[in-house]
Amino acid sequence: ARVFGDPVMVSGGTRPDGSVVLNTQGTLSVTGLRQAVDLPLLDHLSGSAPWKGAVTVPKKGGVEFVLDSNLNGIVSSLPDPLNKSAAASLPFRFEMAVPAGAAGGDTLKLAAGTLFQAQFQRQHRGGRSVVTRGGMSLNEPLRLGDKGVMLSASADRLDADAWRKALAGKSGAPAAGAAEGDEA
Repeated sequence: ARVFGDPVMVSGGTRPDGSVVLNTQGTLSVTGLRQAVDLPLLDHLSGSAPWKGAVTVPKKGGVEFVLDSNLNGIVSSLPDPLNKSAAASLPFRFEMAVPAGAAGGDTLKLAAGTLFQAQFQRQHRGGRSVVTRGGMSLNEPLRLGDKGVMLSASADRLDADAWRKALAGKSGAPAAGAAEGDEA
């Protein structure tokens, strides 16, 4: 099996409770990821890192996916606090859950150590994903907005201009999907 061009080992099967679990592991290169995903932040990453994951299909239905990596081997030129060398470790976790009977919805969770956390509840309508509720936090506990996305941050120094440029990508133009009049 391959993910974004890189080999993946898969093992697993049915548990006594009737759920199915597939354990996965491999190495993910930023180059392979960049070829599959158009995300301006990837312009600031290079290298590759080992990862482990699991896909779980509970007996009651739905599906859950978890991926963990220490990001050793990834170089980040993103602004602080997410700037790192290849030798530095930064625990990373990605989770996606689609509950049984979730009429076109899912929940995404991201965490980069205790520095950054995000959670988004999405609905999929007409080929588009719409965030209905979420939260992002930098050095703060994660809180979700009742509607929309709540942002909470605490930092001694945060270079907003550097982050705006990082989010805009190589061209410096606003990121795709930015609302008219918004600055990326």
